[in-house]
Amino acid sequence: MESTEAANSKMQQSMAIIEKKSAVMVATLFAMMLPLHALAQIPAQPDPNLSTNAKIAADTLHGPITDDEFKLPLDNDTAAKVDAAIGQLGSPEYKKREDATISLIEIGAPAFSKLREAYLQSGDVEVRQRIERITRTAYLNYYVLDQFGYLGIQMGGSNIAPNGQKTPGQPAGIRVGMVMPNSGASRAGLRVEDVIIAIDGTPLAENGLNEVGKFSEQIRSRRPGTKMKLTALRGGTQLELEPTLGRAPTETARKPDNQTPVTTITVTSEYARLAEDRFEAWWPKYFNPHGTHTTSATPAKKQPQPIDGIRPDPD
Repeated sequence: MESTEAANSKMQQSMAIIEKKSAVMVATLFAMMLPLHALAQIPAQPDPNLSTNAKIAADTLHGPITDDEFKLPLDNDTAAKVDAAIGQLGSPEYKKREDATISLIEIGAPAFSKLREAYLQSGDVEVRQRIERITRTAYLNYYVLDQFGYLGIQMGGSNIAPNGQKTPGQPAGIRVGMVMPNSGASRAGLRVEDVIIAIDGTPLAENGLNEVGKFSEQIRSRRPGTKMKLTALRGGTQLELEPTLGRAPTETARKPDNQTPVTTITVTSEYARLAEDRFEAWWPKYFNPHGTHTTSATPAKKQPQPIDGIRPDPD
C-alpha cells in the first residue's frame, strides 16, 4: 500500500497537470479573443477574416462622427417606399404603424436622410419615438449585423476528443447542438446531432477549439444573403445542404455584461458595442442638436443567447 506521502505526491502531480492544461486552454482562448476585446483600446487593425465591407465598417466605427450616413444612395422607387412608410408611422391603426416601422428598418441606413427630416418636422411623440427606434436598429444593422453571416446553429463542439481522437468512423467535424427556428440552417434542413464535415467542399481538418473557431470564422466572413454548401453526416448518411446565411437577431450581438466570462466576447458583440456607443453621440448631433425633445429611454439591452457554441455570437 502506498504511503500517505506517496499518495499526496501523486495527487499534487495530478493537480499540477490539470492546472497546466487549464492554463493552456485559458491562454488559447484568451489569445483567440484578445484582438476582439482590445478593439475598444486600440485602433482598428486589418482582419483577414473580415469582408471588405466589414473592414470599412470597422474603420468607420473607430473614426470621427460624420454625416456620411445621410449621403447613402436611395433610388426613386425605394425613396417612394420610404415616404409612404413614414406617412404610416402616425396611422391610427397599430398594424400599419408596425408594418411601416418594419419596412423602414429593412430599407435601413439609406432612409436616414428622410427619417431625419420627418423627425425634425413631426410633433407626434410616438412618431418621433418610432423614428429613433428605426434609426437605432438600422444603424446597428448597417455597421454590424449586415456585415457578418448568421447560420443559426448552436455548435455542440468538435467531434474530436481532448486527447485528439475522433469519433470512431467519422471525419473531423462540428456537431450541431441546436438549430434556431426560421434560420438558414433550419430552412436548409440541418438537424441536431448532424456533424458538419466540410464547407464548400473543403474538409474541416483542424482539431479541437481551432476547428470550432475556424468554422465560426468561415460563417462570419460571409455576408447575409450568401449561399454556401455544407457537407454533413447524419448517422451513416452524408448530406449536401445549401443554406443561405441570414442576419443575426439583434440580441445576439449585445455585449455581455461584466458577469459574463471573457471567452464569450465576440467580434460581433464588440462591433455592436462600438456601434451603439457611436450612435449615442451620432443621434443627438444630427437628429436632436438642440435637445428640444427627448424620446423614450434607450431600451434595456438583452443578454445574448448562446448561439453557435463557445460564443453567443451569430454564426
